[in-house]
Amino acid sequence: MSSDKRKWIHAYKNGVAPSHVPPRLCVGRHHEVEAIRAGLAATKTGSGSVRWICGAYGTGKTFLLNVLRDVALEEDFVVATLRVDRSFRLNNLEQLYYQIMHNLHVKTVQDRKCSFDDLFNIWIENLQNSPMKSQASAEISKVINELNHYHNAFSRAFLSYIRARIGEDRSASDVIGAWLSGEKNIPAHVKKQFDMIGQVDRVNMLDFMRAFSRLVVLLGYSGLAIFVDEMDVMLTERKDIRMSGYTNIRELIDMTATGELENTFFVMSATPDVLTDEERGFPTYQALSQRLGQAMDPGRSSMGDLKQPVLHLKPLGIDAFGDFTHAFVEEYRQAFPLQLRITPESLKNWVLLTYHKEGVDLTTLTIRSFSTKLLEILDIIQQNPDNNIFRSELYAYPGPGGMVFKSKPIASS
Repeated sequence: MSSDKRKWIHAYKNGVAPSHVPPRLCVGRHHEVEAIRAGLAATKTGSGSVRWICGAYGTGKTFLLNVLRDVALEEDFVVATLRVDRSFRLNNLEQLYYQIMHNLHVKTVQDRKCSFDDLFNIWIENLQNSPMKSQASAEISKVINELNHYHNAFSRAFLSYIRARIGEDRSASDVIGAWLSGEKNIPAHVKKQFDMIGQVDRVNMLDFMRAFSRLVVLLGYSGLAIFVDEMDVMLTERKDIRMSGYTNIRELIDMTATGELENTFFVMSATPDVLTDEERGFPTYQALSQRLGQAMDPGRSSMGDLKQPVLHLKPLGIDAFGDFTHAFVEEYRQAFPLQLRITPESLKNWVLLTYHKEGVDLTTLTIRSFSTKLLEILDIIQQNPDNNIFRSELYAYPGPGGMVFKSKPIASS
């Protein structure tokens, strides 16, 4: 039995989107995934952009964001995954940089979560083991010269970092790596020792971001992909904090659009309120709403323009729930023994019938609610294999007053 499978099932049980999503569970979102794939492909060529995934609570924003993160990892991007909350607000750019540098992932590291040191391990090991020292030296010089175009202090510190790593001076590399990652509590005499000037602040943060984005490409990665969840938390902030956050988002959009921030792809998720709330949302900051333009209108999502900066998630239809149930059952069977005596289609209908009896409008049923109830029923079946509950084939078809359900007992085996 797979412990990984049980982990994501446990996440579902608690109403949380699993961090690692089996790809087959991502149903009904093909167009959105392809739109982000196209954005990643453009980022590989040097472009940058900021994209939005907007949908109501329970439509699967976090789920989709986790799928997209795994897509970016498979495409050899360095990935950062962030969540806006009380400890991290987007009104502070240096805090954004810090969060990015402390939430990195690459596919070549176990569990994909990596530290600043992990990111450079393979490259530095190759330099150390290079039979031609002149070639290794030339590669270091190339990287440092490139970084000088973005920020001199960053490039000097990174050179000191390389020397410390090659010289196996762990204390030095730890201090320099911490400074490059945005740590501020480094004594002045220590920074002077390693030629580190100042610290990451609002003035130089974007230069540090540009240098780091360029660095990951020089190391052979496709670029930097940053996924930020629950951006709608900004709506609950004080006006000054909220407006500072909107200003920073506008600045990121401008820098990626003009080519100042290359090989960097932001994907942010939020509820539609951030686009429509005229008292607290983007409409209160004209410069930002102008940049998103007509993409802010969810009503235009039916036109199918997936090149717009905003992707509007609609609730999944009944057919998609059927595909999801088939995939979910197969994944569940890899974690727990299951004697399912009805078809997955009937299982889907049992979930729908349960909500129908509760008076829920099935046309508004979210993937979060559906998956929670589906898992509950599967657990009942799995733990009570001799019970007759959920052992009838259940059919569903549209009627004049909504869905009509009809059961048919199956023969005993």
